[in-house]
Amino acid sequence: MDIEREINIIIITTIVTVVPVELIVLDKTSLRLCMGEEKLLHATVLPDNATNKAVIWSSSDSSVATVKNGMVTACGEGACTVTATAEDGGFTVNCSISVLKYQTPDTIGRNISLDVFWNTFEQILIENGEPFKIIHEKAGEQTHWACVNKNKALNNNCVDISLVRREGFLRVGLYIIDRNARIGQILLANKENIDRQISFEHIWEDGTRNPNTLRIIKKFPIAGKTSREIIENALPYIMKYVEIAKIYGEHDFFDF
Repeated sequence: MDIEREINIIIITTIVTVVPVELIVLDKTSLRLCMGEEKLLHATVLPDNATNKAVIWSSSDSSVATVKNGMVTACGEGACTVTATAEDGGFTVNCSISVLKYQTPDTIGRNISLDVFWNTFEQILIENGEPFKIIHEKAGEQTHWACVNKNKALNNNCVDISLVRREGFLRVGLYIIDRNARIGQILLANKENIDRQISFEHIWEDGTRNPNTLRIIKKFPIAGKTSREIIENALPYIMKYVEIAKIYGEHDFFDF
Protein backbone atom coordinates (compact mmCIF):
# COMPACT_ATOMS: atom_id res chain seq x y z
CA MET A 1 0.00 0.00 0.00
CA ASP A 2 1.36 3.39 -0.98
CA ILE A 3 1.72 5.81 1.81
CA GLU A 4 1.61 9.44 0.82
CA ARG A 5 3.43 11.87 3.00
CA GLU A 6 2.70 15.52 3.02
CA ILE A 7 5.55 17.82 4.05
CA ASN A 8 4.81 21.43 4.88
CA ILE A 9 7.74 23.84 4.73
CA ILE A 10 7.28 27.14 6.49
CA ILE A 11 9.69 29.91 5.53
CA ILE A 12 10.01 32.74 8.00
CA THR A 13 11.50 35.92 6.61
CA THR A 14 13.07 38.40 9.04
CA ILE A 15 13.50 41.91 7.76
CA VAL A 16 16.45 43.68 9.40
CA THR A 17 16.62 47.43 9.04
CA VAL A 18 20.21 48.66 8.82
CA VAL A 19 20.74 52.17 10.17
CA PRO A 20 23.86 53.64 8.57
CA VAL A 21 26.37 55.86 10.35
CA GLU A 22 26.10 59.54 9.50
CA LEU A 23 28.74 61.18 11.70
CA ILE A 24 31.45 60.57 14.28
CA VAL A 25 32.57 63.15 16.86
CA LEU A 26 35.23 63.33 19.60
CA ASP A 27 34.93 64.90 23.04
CA LYS A 28 38.25 66.71 22.45
CA THR A 29 39.81 68.22 19.32
CA SER A 30 43.26 68.74 20.86
CA LEU A 31 45.38 67.38 23.70
CA ARG A 32 48.63 68.56 25.33
CA LEU A 33 50.42 65.80 27.16
CA CYS A 34 53.71 65.16 28.91
CA MET A 35 55.81 62.17 27.93
CA GLY A 36 54.38 59.06 29.56
CA GLU A 37 51.02 60.68 30.25
CA GLU A 38 47.76 59.04 29.16
CA LYS A 39 44.38 60.54 28.32
CA LEU A 40 41.18 58.84 27.15
CA LEU A 41 39.33 60.15 24.12
CA HIS A 42 35.63 59.40 23.79
CA ALA A 43 34.18 58.91 20.29
CA THR A 44 30.44 59.17 19.63
CA VAL A 45 28.95 57.55 16.53
CA LEU A 46 25.73 59.10 15.26
CA PRO A 47 22.87 58.54 14.99
CA ASP A 48 22.44 56.86 18.36
CA ASN A 49 20.63 53.92 16.78
CA ALA A 50 23.28 53.26 14.12
CA THR A 51 23.63 49.54 13.50
CA ASN A 52 27.44 49.39 13.46
CA LYS A 53 29.04 51.73 15.97
CA ALA A 54 32.53 50.24 15.84
CA VAL A 55 35.42 52.75 15.83
CA ILE A 56 38.92 52.25 14.43
CA TRP A 57 41.69 54.29 16.11
CA SER A 58 44.99 55.35 14.54
CA SER A 59 47.93 57.71 15.12
CA SER A 60 49.82 59.57 12.42
CA ASP A 61 53.09 59.12 14.34
CA SER A 62 53.39 56.36 16.92
CA SER A 63 56.78 57.70 18.06
CA VAL A 64 54.93 60.75 19.42
CA ALA A 65 51.70 59.12 20.62
CA THR A 66 49.92 55.81 20.35
CA VAL A 67 46.21 55.13 20.70
CA LYS A 68 44.26 52.01 21.65
CA ASN A 69 40.50 51.99 22.17
CA GLY A 70 40.65 55.75 22.59
CA MET A 71 43.45 55.75 25.18
CA VAL A 72 46.20 58.09 23.98
CA THR A 73 49.70 57.51 25.36
CA ALA A 74 52.36 60.20 24.91
CA CYS A 75 55.63 58.58 23.79
CA GLY A 76 57.96 61.33 22.61
CA GLU A 77 58.25 65.07 22.10
CA GLY A 78 56.45 66.40 19.04
CA ALA A 79 53.04 66.61 17.41
CA CYS A 80 50.79 64.12 15.68
CA THR A 81 47.15 63.47 14.86
CA VAL A 82 44.96 60.79 16.37
CA THR A 83 42.09 59.75 14.10
CA ALA A 84 38.87 57.97 14.96
CA THR A 85 37.22 56.28 11.98
CA ALA A 86 33.71 54.86 11.92
CA GLU A 87 33.90 51.33 10.57
CA ASP A 88 30.59 51.88 8.80
CA GLY A 89 30.89 54.60 6.18
CA GLY A 90 34.51 55.53 6.88
CA PHE A 91 33.65 58.83 8.56
CA THR A 92 36.64 60.31 10.41
CA VAL A 93 37.38 62.87 13.09
CA ASN A 94 40.79 64.08 14.28
CA CYS A 95 42.40 65.17 17.53
CA SER A 96 45.65 67.16 17.44
CA ILE A 97 48.20 65.85 19.94
CA SER A 98 51.12 67.89 21.34
CA VAL A 99 53.64 66.12 23.54
CA LEU A 100 56.04 68.06 25.77
CA LYS A 101 59.58 66.84 26.32
CA TYR A 102 59.47 66.68 30.11
CA GLN A 103 57.59 64.33 32.38
CA THR A 104 55.38 65.31 35.31
CA PRO A 105 54.84 62.12 37.31
CA ASP A 106 52.17 62.32 39.97
CA THR A 107 54.71 61.74 42.73
CA ILE A 108 53.68 62.07 46.35
CA GLY A 109 55.40 63.50 49.41
CA ARG A 110 59.13 63.52 49.96
CA ASN A 111 59.72 61.73 46.63
CA ILE A 112 58.83 64.86 44.66
CA SER A 113 61.87 66.44 43.04
CA LEU A 114 62.14 70.15 42.34
CA ASP A 115 62.21 69.40 38.61
CA VAL A 116 58.81 67.73 38.97
CA PHE A 117 57.45 70.78 40.83
CA TRP A 118 58.62 73.12 38.10
CA ASN A 119 57.52 70.92 35.22
CA THR A 120 54.10 70.66 36.84
CA PHE A 121 53.98 74.45 37.16
CA GLU A 122 54.78 74.91 33.47
CA GLN A 123 52.24 72.25 32.48
CA ILE A 124 49.49 73.97 34.49
CA LEU A 125 50.31 77.26 32.74
CA ILE A 126 49.96 75.56 29.37
CA GLU A 127 46.64 74.02 30.38
CA ASN A 128 45.37 77.49 31.28
CA GLY A 129 46.40 79.05 27.98
CA GLU A 130 49.79 80.31 29.21
CA PRO A 131 48.46 83.35 31.12
CA PHE A 132 51.99 84.73 31.31
CA LYS A 133 55.36 83.87 29.85
CA ILE A 134 58.41 82.95 31.88
CA ILE A 135 62.14 82.58 31.46
CA HIS A 136 63.09 79.53 33.48
CA GLU A 137 66.46 79.30 35.22
CA LYS A 138 67.85 76.57 37.45
CA ALA A 139 70.02 77.72 40.32
CA GLY A 140 71.22 74.39 41.68
CA GLU A 141 69.43 71.26 42.78
CA GLN A 142 67.25 72.99 45.38
CA THR A 143 66.20 76.19 43.62
CA HIS A 144 64.42 77.07 40.39
CA TRP A 145 63.47 80.61 39.50
CA ALA A 146 62.00 82.53 36.59
CA CYS A 147 61.52 86.04 35.31
CA VAL A 148 57.98 86.78 34.20
CA ASN A 149 59.22 88.76 31.21
CA LYS A 150 61.75 88.38 28.42
CA ASN A 151 64.65 90.01 30.26
CA LYS A 152 67.00 88.77 32.93
CA ALA A 153 66.39 89.79 36.52
CA LEU A 154 69.91 91.03 37.25
CA ASN A 155 69.73 93.75 34.61
CA ASN A 156 66.06 94.65 34.38
CA ASN A 157 62.85 95.18 36.26
CA CYS A 158 60.94 91.96 36.59
CA VAL A 159 58.55 89.84 38.52
CA ASP A 160 60.58 86.94 39.87
CA ILE A 161 59.16 83.56 40.88
CA SER A 162 61.33 81.14 42.81
CA LEU A 163 60.65 77.57 43.91
CA VAL A 164 62.89 76.23 46.68
CA ARG A 165 62.74 72.62 47.87
CA ARG A 166 63.17 72.22 51.61
CA GLU A 167 62.64 69.29 53.96
CA GLY A 168 58.88 68.88 54.30
CA PHE A 169 57.77 71.88 52.27
CA LEU A 170 58.03 73.80 49.02
CA ARG A 171 58.92 77.47 49.47
CA VAL A 172 57.48 79.79 46.85
CA GLY A 173 59.07 83.22 46.62
CA LEU A 174 57.49 86.06 44.68
CA TYR A 175 59.32 89.33 44.09
CA ILE A 176 58.71 92.56 42.23
CA ILE A 177 62.25 93.76 41.66
CA ASP A 178 62.77 97.43 40.90
CA ARG A 179 65.81 98.46 38.86
CA ASN A 180 64.23 101.77 37.96
CA ALA A 181 63.63 104.57 40.48
CA ARG A 182 60.45 105.63 38.67
CA ILE A 183 58.91 102.19 39.07
CA GLY A 184 59.95 102.15 42.70
CA GLN A 185 58.21 105.46 43.24
CA ILE A 186 55.03 104.11 41.64
CA LEU A 187 55.10 101.03 43.86
CA LEU A 188 55.73 103.02 47.03
CA ALA A 189 53.11 105.61 46.15
CA ASN A 190 50.56 102.81 45.86
CA LYS A 191 51.77 100.82 48.85
CA GLU A 192 48.49 101.12 50.77
CA ASN A 193 46.42 100.17 47.71
CA ILE A 194 48.65 97.18 47.07
CA ASP A 195 48.41 96.11 50.70
CA ARG A 196 44.62 96.12 50.43
CA GLN A 197 44.67 94.07 47.24
CA ILE A 198 46.91 91.34 48.65
CA SER A 199 44.98 89.39 51.26
CA PHE A 200 47.88 87.13 52.20
CA GLU A 201 51.04 88.01 54.12
CA HIS A 202 53.66 89.97 52.20
CA ILE A 203 56.80 92.01 52.95
CA TRP A 204 58.09 95.35 51.72
CA GLU A 205 61.86 95.22 51.45
CA ASP A 206 63.92 98.37 51.07
CA GLY A 207 67.53 97.37 50.55
CA THR A 208 70.51 98.12 48.35
CA ARG A 209 70.41 94.74 46.59
CA ASN A 210 66.75 94.89 45.60
CA PRO A 211 65.52 98.42 46.27
CA ASN A 212 61.77 98.84 46.68
CA THR A 213 61.11 95.16 46.33
CA LEU A 214 57.68 93.74 47.13
CA ARG A 215 58.19 90.21 48.38
CA ILE A 216 56.13 87.20 49.40
CA ILE A 217 57.52 84.02 50.90
CA LYS A 218 54.96 81.25 51.18
CA LYS A 219 55.53 77.69 52.40
CA PHE A 220 53.42 74.77 51.17
CA PRO A 221 53.62 71.46 53.09
CA ILE A 222 54.54 68.49 50.94
CA ALA A 223 53.52 65.48 53.02
CA GLY A 224 50.79 63.35 51.46
CA LYS A 225 50.23 65.65 48.47
CA THR A 226 50.99 65.34 44.80
CA SER A 227 53.09 67.87 42.92
CA ARG A 228 49.97 69.09 41.10
CA GLU A 229 48.05 69.65 44.34
CA ILE A 230 50.91 71.70 45.80
CA ILE A 231 51.45 73.85 42.69
CA GLU A 232 47.71 74.44 42.26
CA ASN A 233 47.62 75.70 45.86
CA ALA A 234 50.46 78.10 45.07
CA LEU A 235 49.10 79.31 41.72
CA PRO A 236 46.54 81.86 43.07
CA TYR A 237 49.34 83.64 44.94
CA ILE A 238 51.50 83.72 41.82
CA MET A 239 48.68 84.99 39.61
CA LYS A 240 47.72 87.73 42.08
CA TYR A 241 51.31 88.88 42.21
CA VAL A 242 51.59 89.07 38.44
CA GLU A 243 48.32 91.04 38.39
CA ILE A 244 49.78 93.60 40.83
CA ALA A 245 52.92 93.92 38.72
CA LYS A 246 50.89 94.50 35.56
CA ILE A 247 48.82 97.22 37.22
CA TYR A 248 51.60 99.19 38.89
CA GLY A 249 54.62 98.26 36.82
CA GLU A 250 52.89 99.37 33.63
CA HIS A 251 54.90 98.16 30.62
CA ASP A 252 58.25 98.28 32.36
CA PHE A 253 57.96 94.78 33.78
CA PHE A 254 56.44 93.13 30.73
CA ASP A 255 57.75 93.40 27.18
CA PHE A 256 55.78 90.64 25.48
